[in-house]
Amino acid sequence: MRKATREIVWFWVACSKEIKGSQARVVPYNNDGSIATRLVDKAFKEIILRISDEYRMRIGENIWIVLCSAVPKSGLFPTDLILGYDLILNTEENGEPKTTKISDLKLRINYPPFDLPTFIIGEKKNSTLATGSCRRPGAHGEDAHNVFDEFMATNAADPEKRPSSLLLSGDQIYGDDVAVPLFKAVQKIAKNVFGYVEKIPKADGSGYTSVDYFTHENPKWTEEPGAGRGSKWAPGPEELWSGRKQLSHRITSPIGFSTEDGEAHLLSFAEYASMYLAVWSPELCKLYGVDDGSVPNLEDFPTAVQSSRRVMANIAVYMLCDDHEVTDDWNLDEPWETATKASPLATRIISNGLAAYWAFQAWGNEPGKFNKDFRDTLFKHFERLRTGKGMPGPTSYFYDKQLMNFHWTFTAASNPKAICVDTRTRREYRRGESVVLSGKKVWPAIKEEMDQQGLPRAGLLLLVLPTPFLPHRSMLYIQSKLFKYPSDRYEGDYELYANNTVQRSELMDWLKNETNLKALVVFSGDVHHGSVVTGRYAWGADMNEMMKGNAQFVIRLVQVTSSPIKNIKKDAYMDKKWYTFWTDPGNIGESIIPSWEQQYAIRSQGVIAMHASVRDLKGPLGRKTYVFENHFCVVKMPLKADDPSDIMFVGVKDGRLRTANITVDTDNDATKFRFIKGFPPPN
Repeated sequence: MRKATREIVWFWVACSKEIKGSQARVVPYNNDGSIATRLVDKAFKEIILRISDEYRMRIGENIWIVLCSAVPKSGLFPTDLILGYDLILNTEENGEPKTTKISDLKLRINYPPFDLPTFIIGEKKNSTLATGSCRRPGAHGEDAHNVFDEFMATNAADPEKRPSSLLLSGDQIYGDDVAVPLFKAVQKIAKNVFGYVEKIPKADGSGYTSVDYFTHENPKWTEEPGAGRGSKWAPGPEELWSGRKQLSHRITSPIGFSTEDGEAHLLSFAEYASMYLAVWSPELCKLYGVDDGSVPNLEDFPTAVQSSRRVMANIAVYMLCDDHEVTDDWNLDEPWETATKASPLATRIISNGLAAYWAFQAWGNEPGKFNKDFRDTLFKHFERLRTGKGMPGPTSYFYDKQLMNFHWTFTAASNPKAICVDTRTRREYRRGESVVLSGKKVWPAIKEEMDQQGLPRAGLLLLVLPTPFLPHRSMLYIQSKLFKYPSDRYEGDYELYANNTVQRSELMDWLKNETNLKALVVFSGDVHHGSVVTGRYAWGADMNEMMKGNAQFVIRLVQVTSSPIKNIKKDAYMDKKWYTFWTDPGNIGESIIPSWEQQYAIRSQGVIAMHASVRDLKGPLGRKTYVFENHFCVVKMPLKADDPSDIMFVGVKDGRLRTANITVDTDNDATKFRFIKGFPPPN
């Protein structure tokens, strides 16, 4: 399920045969699984649809991507009601037309009591959204899709409780950190499904070489140590690296990449695309042996893939990318961006990751956003690779240019609508400071979305940001202690909003000037823990008056961070260390680091000030103020400012579904704006 509105809903499917045409059928259900006969055509027992838009593209020898839409022939789709759907795909077999129903394929994607997969278009009664990020199959812990699938099954028949949209905020795949059995499966899928091994520019610019030239295995020494290892630096005999790691590691990369991992870094379009197939298709996951028994963290991963397919078939899914869809630290700072843009090889790898993101994630967010010229440019490149046995042609220049210059901000048609902000491709770099993620280069895109989508300029706004706007304070403390800026900026991931705090007030100033917001809700991910942080930004002529509750303008800020789906930082949150005595570093950090933050700045027109606190959670999942286990988060959104928001983390602990909960307010009451007692106001 992809974009879903009252006027049109979209379905995405990847097929192994050419699709000549597709049709959808939509059935309204009562909560007990029976058909809501009052809403259907009496003869056909379904909502009558008109012929509507459809997009199809061949992206490899044996794979077609299809976006099929459904539009009611008259009126609008009903809202806050459970709707079931089926897809009819038209193909040919031995020259004869063939029709296949998705419901006949035994994909096990329905939730009883319903015979078909279902979805909700929320309006007045359903404003429940889900969010999550960071799915690395080879990481520690059980994939949270299993327990989220259980949660969805339990609430499938409740049209108000089940989420109507899933907002994924980034790192849905890890192209730079692939477990070896998964990588071997991806390579085989790439060759069999796409039909070629791509040839990419050589690092020195002297021509092309096969992606298979870059190995995923650590080589053995066949000559004297040091021979042929280059003039800069290379690992010694005891720490040999694969060809792909040497290509992508921050110390050895000749193309400007900076990942700490990269043993099996994806390089070709077919590899990136095959990663999505491996983690979304349980049949391919099993057939190609992703769980071959050699990596404990991949144990029973095909079960999680089946769970993820059922989840995504029963909820409108909107997907924003972060760095790992392409490579770790993508555009982290100006030297990184400059070096990689100067390298034809780096440019092609980034373009390949973005093309796969487009085909499998971005296209379904807003199908009409990508015009015919955009689609044709990609199609010509894919066709050249397919027919040229992996050798690109002249069209590859336009392929790179289009993808490298595109900005991926979009608005999810959720309830309420959410502006999903691309914080990777229009960054600003200020001398001596960390990167600006969503500054003046990004504001026009946000404004354009607000204008085009008719979002209200007053009340409440929902933003999806790949990384937290307001951090959990212990994370910042640990970052500063373990990694120094700027020398360790890549290892320490110095690209948080809080690493350059001025950018936060600049964004809030811009929002204040452009809108009359009462409340800003932020969904974020990236940081491998879930948390809720609330605060208020306030503006006034005098801080002392603001401290008395007399601010001239206040915006309430509620941030929900949900990460990871599967990527527990075991060393930080689970492993006991000698210096932590009875517990782990995560607990120590939570206990000793203040959980509040406050800042102010004096401007010519007055004062802007902020106070925020990490909130306590209730329930068996996670710690007091954060969830470190693999999870999703379910949020009952307020449809207007001043209403409360119910937040529930749904995760896996000791192999079972567990939750953590909190309810927060969204009012902008100026009397609630306070600095913590004892903190000195400005002179």
